[in-house]
Amino acid sequence: MNYSVWDNEYHQDALSRFEVKIKREFTGDLSKSFFLPARGLPNNANLGIKSSSVEISGMTLHEIFEPVVTEILSLINAQIQTMKKTNKSVCAVILAGGLARNHYLTRRIKEEFATINVIQLEDW
Repeated sequence: MNYSVWDNEYHQDALSRFEVKIKREFTGDLSKSFFLPARGLPNNANLGIKSSSVEISGMTLHEIFEPVVTEILSLINAQIQTMKKTNKSVCAVILAGGLARNHYLTRRIKEEFATINVIQLEDW
């Protein structure tokens, strides 16, 4: 079967694997790698492409996720500070959306705000 690099099915498969597996399963472990289909691309060790797969290292994922996680933590903190000004407290953070199931984000929120319950909505 001859596949084009721009094959729509290939893109959907790669996007789905990133969304369902990598985005949810990344824990912050820099030593763990994930693999995406790279059909039609030649092996290239410099790019992490081997046997029709591209390797995404834990370090690369950390570089992708960290700015987003840092921003989310900042937004949560700002909301908590706003609530404190009105003499109200925050007892839980509810995570919904694409990054809500990410183990790394959940762990970081729990570490940063130890007294706050973190709730992950299942299929938002």
